[in-house]
Amino acid sequence: EPVAGADFFGAAFKPKRGKQLETGVKWMPENSKLSASAAVYQLVEKNRLTTDPDPAHVNFSVQLGEVTVKGVELEVQGRLGAWDVIASTTYMDARQTNVGGDAPIYLDKQLSGIPRHSAALWAIHHFGALGVPGLRAGAGARYTGRSSDGIDVTFTPSNTLFDAMVSYDTGPWSVALNVANLTDKTYIAT
Repeated sequence: EPVAGADFFGAAFKPKRGKQLETGVKWMPENSKLSASAAVYQLVEKNRLTTDPDPAHVNFSVQLGEVTVKGVELEVQGRLGAWDVIASTTYMDARQTNVGGDAPIYLDKQLSGIPRHSAALWAIHHFGALGVPGLRAGAGARYTGRSSDGIDVTFTPSNTLFDAMVSYDTGPWSVALNVANLTDKTYIAT
């Protein structure tokens, strides 16, 4: 993948390259309203951009040697009466596994802005039994674990946010109101 731009010294960035291995399984029992899936993956990427560690090179990037991302994703979905429930969790170990001689500070550190843990839970109620077949309302929570600056000096704290939605479907039309961060929590996004 081409990478636009140049470093502080004017050298053009090399193309980004990567290899990914992924395997997964999905379970859907017959005549059931429950399903579950799991995936395991590994991605090796070369020439990824990151912030230039030299304080004299503000607003410039450098390309580091190699990044390895290993992860697991799990999800369960089900219909319980008039409720749809969805739960998911992700673990991602994203590390700088090889660096050039000018950036050893990044070696074996979690990549900047990528949390190791995240999870979500949603519940959506269908109002068809109450005589309003297209009406749905739901709420959910999103958890994002703490993340590093890429050199483990400062960390962005974890946060949990709450969301809500109301929607109405009629024929080919759907109208929805979604509210993200329902409690208006102040947090640092990465």
